[in-house]
Amino acid sequence: MATVASERRTPLIEAPPLRRDEGRAVLDGNELILKGALEAGVSLITGYPGSPVAEVFTLCEAHAPYLLELGVEAQLANNEAQAAAMVNGARQVPGARAMAVF
Repeated sequence: MATVASERRTPLIEAPPLRRDEGRAVLDGNELILKGALEAGVSLITGYPGSPVAEVFTLCEAHAPYLLELGVEAQLANNEAQAAAMVNGARQVPGARAMAVF
């Protein structure tokens, strides 16, 4: 019996299921924060990049087309006070929801 060498393929990394009703999946805390924000209908996600949950913004960047489709903007703030001010400003828009991640 001959041995046939096969080309090793790296599996494609699947994005976390951010849409509702996509079945079951194991998500880490940062993915759950983003999924919860989307399910709550936020239009602004902001936060300070020095926090342990800064990966939320990496996920936002990875899923930018989907966030754009939903009308969600993710912006890093320079500090916690600026993030809080951005959330307060978003409160002035009727029907808008915002979230700060620290």
